[in-house]
Amino acid sequence: MLLRACALAAAAGFAVLALQAGISKMAIESESPRFLEPASFLDPANARLIYALGRARGPYIDSAEQCRLYQRASRLNPNDAAVAGSMASACLTAMEIGVARGAIERTLEMDPTTPRHRWLAVTIYCVAGQSDLMLRQLRTLLELDPSYAPSAFRVVAAAGGDEVLRNTQWMPAANQPRLRLMLATHLAGQRDFPSAAALWDQAVQAGKPPALADVRPYLDLLVAGGQAEQAVRVWQQLQALGTVPSDAAQPASAVFNGDFEREPVAAPFDWRLAPHKGVWVYFDASSAWSGRRSLRADFTTEENPECELAAQFVPVRPSRAYRLLAYARSSAITSDSGPRLRVTDPDCPACSPVETETTTGDTAWRPVEARFTTGPGQHFARIALWRHRSRTFPTRITGRFWLDAVSLRPET
Repeated sequence: MLLRACALAAAAGFAVLALQAGISKMAIESESPRFLEPASFLDPANARLIYALGRARGPYIDSAEQCRLYQRASRLNPNDAAVAGSMASACLTAMEIGVARGAIERTLEMDPTTPRHRWLAVTIYCVAGQSDLMLRQLRTLLELDPSYAPSAFRVVAAAGGDEVLRNTQWMPAANQPRLRLMLATHLAGQRDFPSAAALWDQAVQAGKPPALADVRPYLDLLVAGGQAEQAVRVWQQLQALGTVPSDAAQPASAVFNGDFEREPVAAPFDWRLAPHKGVWVYFDASSAWSGRRSLRADFTTEENPECELAAQFVPVRPSRAYRLLAYARSSAITSDSGPRLRVTDPDCPACSPVETETTTGDTAWRPVEARFTTGPGQHFARIALWRHRSRTFPTRITGRFWLDAVSLRPET
């Protein structure tokens, strides 16, 4: 009889435990405080349940209360890196820095390779004013994931000043060329072009060709900042390193890839295509003035857009006369305002653009040209394929246009 009573009691206990586990599981899967809160009273020693409650209640409670919930979950399961990391974040927000520091250090012991945990450690040590520990975490973080570099630069500058930032000794040995290039881009964005140029030189001295995706933001900033000499120098080095193909087809022309034989690399000194609604812009192998390909624009719209379809920056010399020459053809361009080439001074918005004549109707390949003189301080010209809005009925435009052999040469 006693044995049977014990068996029944044990069975009842197991049933209660099974019911408790089932309720906790359902509550965790619901991710709703409405179910998690009562379940936490039934199963107060379930670390996963308390952790889920902290996550679910986060938007509705202050960070101090969330910090306490995560502390409770961490005490129940001290070997869970996710719990410790969440505790570090919540306690940092609550400005309980000592608790946050202890939590992140335990997190890194359990999970040393997750970048977001390293970044949280950087933030905690920065707030705590422990710059040496912060820099140590930054080194490891940038070894794991260089994409954190822009955020890292801001933290280093805020904590240690620009001098510490420029002193690259805090960087890891791994990923050095790429990190120096990313720092050059950051400094160029701050208009510290001399320091950026020095870092660029250090990056290319490594001998490994940099990825164009890493260089493109630096080039864009140089052009936008009017740093013509350095921008051209960087572009030429990219060609020498093989990152960008050399343009031997028109050696005397300042226009890069003016024959459209190569796919554009979407850098300032190459074509950047900008398709418009109802206008397709692409490189076409079906028709060319010379070589294999041309630039083609298909107008399929029933509208009357004013649009720029392709453009590139071209280095020029101040106070110099230039001749822009290209070859164009069209098929069934219905508007009296067809595409044309347009030259502007990017540093002088008030200066009037120089344009070639428009191309409309049906035309065979023919030359289009424009002559202009650069300003006394001009170092770049911007060449664009442009279409003005028509003011003559019918205003809509359809048809096809081709452009080839674009060149810009100084007048003799």
